[in-house]
Amino acid sequence: MPLARRLSPMAIEIIIGLPHLREGPILNRARAMQVSTLISANALSRWNRSKGWPEWRGWRLDLLKNADGLSSLSLDSAGFVALSHYRGYPWATEEYLDLAASYPFRWFASMDYCVEPEIAPDREEVRDRISRTIRVNRDCWRGAHDRGIAHRFMPVMQGRVASDYEFCIDALGDIIDAVPLIGIGSMCRRPVGGSDGVIAIFEHIDRILGEGTMVHGFGIKGTVLSKLRGLEHRIQTVDSQAFGIASRIEAR
Repeated sequence: MPLARRLSPMAIEIIIGLPHLREGPILNRARAMQVSTLISANALSRWNRSKGWPEWRGWRLDLLKNADGLSSLSLDSAGFVALSHYRGYPWATEEYLDLAASYPFRWFASMDYCVEPEIAPDREEVRDRISRTIRVNRDCWRGAHDRGIAHRFMPVMQGRVASDYEFCIDALGDIIDAVPLIGIGSMCRRPVGGSDGVIAIFEHIDRILGEGTMVHGFGIKGTVLSKLRGLEHRIQTVDSQAFGIASRIEAR
């Protein structure tokens, strides 16, 4: 399968998740194919492991020069990695926003608190993480305005069931009305079918969002893409590690 392409006749754009921004065959392949790319804040982090555990020491901003020649680069806050590996974000909201302001990303995602079962095992934890997601979206929105990058900000919605996403969307309606694109999180480990599956969640979000608001689906499996037909009017982009893995193999 090619590194990336628009699935004809679909208009949903696939964004390739890069594992890093170091020079080498993967980055060269992405440049040659002129595909849209996504990098995680974790991949741009500087760590000190001299004490026997990873201690976050800031950003490797020098790596961003290697983005020259890419079609576009977007920034993900690395919420799942941060919460699953480090039990929380190693960086403060202001530090993440400084990273977002350091390069003209196509868009940068709000920090958020994912609710996958291995992170949030019960409803109380899910509700708490949704509340924290709403709060950090607002913090990021204010900070983006302060830095003059609000036009590149993408708020992120979280949820376990459809009504969770609706709650998040209602709570952040004023921000959603001011941006062209919102992110839909906690999708990568979700089944395709069923009342809480990927398709059902996207269909519910489509019904409740205002006309003109587009969505980005985080971590959509390659096998799901063909089942998104009929939602092209709502889903603008998805990122897929399945395609990212294929690109790494092709780049060897």
